[in-house]
Amino acid sequence: MTQREDLRRERKRRRWMEVMKLLPEISGSDHSMYFRSFFDIIEKDFSYHGSGRLINAYITLVENDPDADEEDEDKTLLRYVSSTTNDQSILTGRTLYANQKCISNQVRRSGKAVYINQIRNNNQ
Repeated sequence: MTQREDLRRERKRRRWMEVMKLLPEISGSDHSMYFRSFFDIIEKDFSYHGSGRLINAYITLVENDPDADEEDEDKTLLRYVSSTTNDQSILTGRTLYANQKCISNQVRRSGKAVYINQIRNNNQ
C-alpha cells in the first residue's frame, strides 16, 4: 500500500470516527439507531478496506434472567440488540440463555474476545 493510500484511509477513518462520536447526541436515548449507525460505519470501512471480504459482528447486552431457577449458578442472559446487515434477520432480538452452549457465552464467561478466521456458512 502506498503512502498516499494510507493517508486517504486514515482521513476516511478519522471522518467516520467523528461521526461515531456524534452518534450519541444525534440518537439520544434510541440505542437501536446508535447501534445501526455504528454498524453502517463499520461495514463501510470494511467494504472500503476489507478486500471484498464480509464482516460478521454483533452487540449483545447482558441482562438478568427473570425466569432463572434459584439453583442456577448464572442468572443472566444475552440479548442480541444489533448486528451487521447480513446477520440482522438471524440475530437481532434473539436471546441466549446461560445454559446454552455457544461462542457468545464462552466469550462472556472467559472475558476474552475470540477471533474466528473462517466461518463455514457466512449467511450466504
